[in-house]
Amino acid sequence: MKKILLLVIGLVMSVGIAQAQSIKENKIDKFTKMQRLQTSYVKIGGTGHGVLRVGLRAANGNEYLRLKWQTEMGSTYHSCRIGEGYNVIFLDDQGETYKFYVVKYTSPTYGGGATGIWGAATYGLDIFTEGDWRSLQGKVLTDFRIITTEGYLDVKLSDSFSEKLTELCEIFDEALIK
Repeated sequence: MKKILLLVIGLVMSVGIAQAQSIKENKIDKFTKMQRLQTSYVKIGGTGHGVLRVGLRAANGNEYLRLKWQTEMGSTYHSCRIGEGYNVIFLDDQGETYKFYVVKYTSPTYGGGATGIWGAATYGLDIFTEGDWRSLQGKVLTDFRIITTEGYLDVKLSDSFSEKLTELCEIFDEALIK
């Protein structure tokens, strides 16, 4: 019984450690000779309509702020779609907004919002946006809005989110080949 308990505690601790901000992929595509770079994800928070996470990605010469949204069954947003050109907006403590634009139409798929094994069997959205992700560094972000076919969803950001996002931006910037 003690061994099982220690195993469970070890597993929980390893999952917590794995949530630190890091580079998940960093390689040069052998066909395009361009860098493919992906960070881990930072949890924006639970929304009452699922869980939102944000990461950064570079592929084919483009840089994206990438959102993963695991939607809740029965939620208004469970079957929402996000159209090309729709906005994702961050708000800071000074009232300044930071807009990112969805680059392609996105609809829910099984595992779409998953960032690993968790959520692979639930509906979610994998959203690629373009905008100045560097402008978020060092800001105290307080709110987040995502616009969908079902309207918009506002999310209050946790106090620690800005620090984690700044750290994520810094490691992404350091890993980018300039």
